[in-house]
Amino acid sequence: MKKILLTMSMLWVLLSVIGCKSTDTQKILIPFPSEVLAQEPIEGTEGKYVLPYTSDGVLTEWVELAIDAGIGKDLGGLVGSLVGRQLVSGIPFIGSTIGNNVGENIGKTMAIDAIGGIDVLKESSDLSFDSLEAMSIYLYKHHTDHPYYLPAIKATMVFYPELKEVYNQAIISAPRW
Repeated sequence: MKKILLTMSMLWVLLSVIGCKSTDTQKILIPFPSEVLAQEPIEGTEGKYVLPYTSDGVLTEWVELAIDAGIGKDLGGLVGSLVGRQLVSGIPFIGSTIGNNVGENIGKTMAIDAIGGIDVLKESSDLSFDSLEAMSIYLYKHHTDHPYYLPAIKATMVFYPELKEVYNQAIISAPRW
């Protein structure tokens, strides 16, 4: 029971932090981790996205370095986003959209540099996915009870900014038992 309460508390915090959109007429049913079906990861780093956890269930070196450096506390994303907006601030609506995209890319580059480069990311990982949706479901199912789950997800979102867009919906839409 304690584990279920901890998992639900962590999920509530996570959804509060990264945002979960709903309307009054639409109820969002979030499954328990044990209810979802998750695709197995690719052994090695041949997939497009490397996991923040190893096959042994521990944080990868790159995530530990990112957490220690404060990446995920919006360091990369926020700084990169501000720089990106300044670069294209003269272009009204498109400038804002491009600024966010440029900012996320700059944040990602800063994060990769902060951990020692892309080689550290690849060398410390041993699992990957080709889909962020599948990775989101897998992480939710297998790692929500890890004490550093939330910082690991937030740090991973700096390295893979697109994860912010798909994470919540992937879990809500995950296939269930």
